[in-house]
Amino acid sequence: MDNKHYIVFIAVLLLALSFVSFNLNNQYSNAEVISGNLVKCSASQTITCSGKVVCCNTFKYCEDCPPNYALNPNTCSGCVRAVGTIDITSNPNQADVFINSVNKGKTHYYLGDLAPGKYTIKVSKPGYLDAAKTVDIQIAKVTSVDFNLVAVGKGSVKVMTSPGGATVYIDNEYMGITTAIIPDVTAGKHNIRITRSGYADINEIINISPDEQIVISKILAK
Repeated sequence: MDNKHYIVFIAVLLLALSFVSFNLNNQYSNAEVISGNLVKCSASQTITCSGKVVCCNTFKYCEDCPPNYALNPNTCSGCVRAVGTIDITSNPNQADVFINSVNKGKTHYYLGDLAPGKYTIKVSKPGYLDAAKTVDIQIAKVTSVDFNLVAVGKGSVKVMTSPGGATVYIDNEYMGITTAIIPDVTAGKHNIRITRSGYADINEIINISPDEQIVISKILAK
C-alpha cells in the first residue's frame, strides 16, 4: 500500500471511529451507564426485565418477586416481605398509641409488618398534651419515633429543712421560707434552690406531675 492509499485508509478509519463514538455518546450520555450495565434512575433509558423495573439506591433494577414481596432495598437483590417496621417510644412511658387514628396499644410499641407509605402517629396520656408526627414507612427498614410529652396541669411542692428558716427558690423565683408549701406549680421539670446563711446551698431538679405534691426534706450542711 503506497503512502497515498495509506493516508486515505487512516482518514476513513478515524471517521468511522468518530461516528461510532458519536452514536455511543448519544445513546448513553443521559443513562450514565457504569460497570455492570447499571442505569441511573433519572435516565430515559430502560432495562429489560421479566418482572418490573424499580429504582434502588439511585439505579434501575429488575424486580421479579411474588405477591406481597419486593426487591430488598438494602442490597438491591433478592426479595423480602413488602413491609416495614415502626418502633414508638415516649417519655413518660405507657402512652396510648394511635396509627391513622386507630388505637394500637401503649408505648413502648413495636410493629414489624406495616405496609409502606405515610402514617400519622399520635400518642396520648392523661395529664400530658397529645403529640403527633407523620412518618414514611419503607420496606425492610425500621422507623423509630420518639415523643417527649409535655405535662399539663399543676402540682405543689412542700419543702422542709433542718434547721428551718431557709429560703426557697423555684426557677430562680422566691417562694418562701421553710417550712414552705408552694401551690400551683406548673407540671414538668423545675429547678429548686434552698439557701440559708452559713450553710451550703442545695440545688436540685424536680419533676412535678399534675395534681401531685412533692415533699422535699433536707438537712442543711455547713
